[in-house]
Amino acid sequence: MLHELTEGPEGAGRICEGVEGFHTTPEPCFQARKWMAALAGLHVLRSGLQDRVPGEVVDLWWDVGAAEATIASRNSDLRPIHAPSGSTWMYLSWSLDPLRQNTLTFYFPELVKHAGLGRHSAYTMLYSAALASEGPVSEHPYLLVQAASGRTPVRWSYDATAWGLNLLLSNHARGLRPATPEARARARTYMGYLRHDVSRYEAPTYFTARQQSALNALVDQVVAGLED
Repeated sequence: MLHELTEGPEGAGRICEGVEGFHTTPEPCFQARKWMAALAGLHVLRSGLQDRVPGEVVDLWWDVGAAEATIASRNSDLRPIHAPSGSTWMYLSWSLDPLRQNTLTFYFPELVKHAGLGRHSAYTMLYSAALASEGPVSEHPYLLVQAASGRTPVRWSYDATAWGLNLLLSNHARGLRPATPEARARARTYMGYLRHDVSRYEAPTYFTARQQSALNALVDQVVAGLED
């Protein structure tokens, strides 16, 4: 009943009306989800499910943060409250199942940026890219590496980007790359975005000319390994 009230058919009076991350009434959506998530957390603890949290609960914890992302994006006065709170809910969900949420590269980085936790964003992206490399081969690791490159604080920009690119090259050396021409094309597109990120000289990332040259050489190698 609670799920139907918040996520039911569009136009049926649901609290979380609107596209995910852009709810028309984010405050009541957040309050409802927070209450549901807290109740689900109590159930997990009382039932001894800490080591095997149901996927529906993992999703619910992520959804609380997604509602807060809408509030934070619309109201700068409330951002100092909802950015750290939303990133905490999402980080909890991510830590239990790092590859479950397909929107990791969107809501989460924005919240942790406003909360001043840029290292968490880079860590989650690159760790997820490494995990995704061990599963069914797709373009997902390339998206995660590109997202990390564009959102890592200046101090770690070069190291994080180089680590991600070397991860992709290591995958290629093991014969792991996207299986279809379409997926490889999308991976090349992400590498194009990354090359654009590398060319920037402003925050949140910054690369010296020497670093840009080194990273672009790695990008060239990755793209070459994606050719049909």
